[in-house]
Amino acid sequence: MNDTIAIRVTDQKPGQASLEIIQALRGIAALMVVLFHASRFISPYFTGLGFKLFGGGSAMGVDLFFVISGFIMVYTTTGRGHVSVKEFLTKRVVRIWPPYIIVTLIYIVGSGSITKYFSSASDFGRLLNSFTFIPTAIGQLPALSIGWTLNFEMYFYFVFGAAMLFGRARWLAFFAWVLVTLVGLPLIAGRRFSIDGSVDYAFSIPYLNLLTSPLIWLFTAGVAIGLLHRTRLKFTSDFYARLCVFALTGCAIWQYFAGFRFTHGISFAGMFVTPLVLVIVLASKSVQFSVPRWAVYLGDISFSLYLVHAIAQEQLQATLEGLGLNLITAGASFVFLTTCLAICLAALSQRYLEKGLSGWLRRRSTRAIRHVDSPHVDETGALAGALPFPTDQGSTPARTRES
Repeated sequence: MNDTIAIRVTDQKPGQASLEIIQALRGIAALMVVLFHASRFISPYFTGLGFKLFGGGSAMGVDLFFVISGFIMVYTTTGRGHVSVKEFLTKRVVRIWPPYIIVTLIYIVGSGSITKYFSSASDFGRLLNSFTFIPTAIGQLPALSIGWTLNFEMYFYFVFGAAMLFGRARWLAFFAWVLVTLVGLPLIAGRRFSIDGSVDYAFSIPYLNLLTSPLIWLFTAGVAIGLLHRTRLKFTSDFYARLCVFALTGCAIWQYFAGFRFTHGISFAGMFVTPLVLVIVLASKSVQFSVPRWAVYLGDISFSLYLVHAIAQEQLQATLEGLGLNLITAGASFVFLTTCLAICLAALSQRYLEKGLSGWLRRRSTRAIRHVDSPHVDETGALAGALPFPTDQGSTPARTRES
């Protein structure tokens, strides 16, 4: 192996190497968000020791999630036969929506806020918007607060699915749409273009604020990384591959604890995790990373962990305080306890809601779609007969399931 050349184009086909490390990164991203929300048990949000230890988890965890999501969309839909747009979108909706609805209902019932959403038409409308991934007024969160990120996820899925309709021109259509919405619309409206994810262009229509949000650059970067992974570009030196992964991991950890440029955005909280994902997926073509099984499993349950951790934290605190045990609902020990409970609930949610309910719905809907005698559009733009989309347990590696 020639260590004087770090990266070059080779004949190795992409997708052959294991990407379990990406699944582990998803778990780490979810855990960072969990610990950020638990930091309030040490000190109020954005203050004190809690913020120094876990304050970086919110922005960096979410930004890492978005980058990985863009990569996974490319990884699971290209080079694997004919992909039906209808099936692509159905799979993602039935994977996300049923667990989200159920967990949201459990949350608002457990928190005692369910009656609030039926007290007025506006509050009921906010609940419906929460259930259908439609953003509302600026600064107003869904009923389950973390749902704001799922609004972006679902939008991204539909944009990605719509681009698939263009066949061979899908990537041209995708990136053209990104430029129109993220650059063109703000400039036309007289706003100053920005890549700062915290920027809101304050359009009167809430959904315009979503589709013009600079956060979309993170998804776009993930798509670009996925396309680079499909090329013959790879590291030819294990030494340089591992060195780059180590260096960028170190930079990301430094940024986390230093609080440097810590708002959402590709050049902010995403400034090191984005190139880290790129380096990892290129290095994985030639380097076999040893990933702990617990880290991979944490990635497997990452979506459920993201959903249920608010229930674990708030309900355990309310229960113990109701028993007069206020003294034990603070400090690092309570962060540990609530995090363990969140992981346990996530394991149950992943087993019964994601694999069970969503898996059953996915299988039923997939069979129904395949029985419909409709043409499919392949990547060359030609019409073709229905061919099976790779299942989670089939040709798509089990550890890189669709996001």
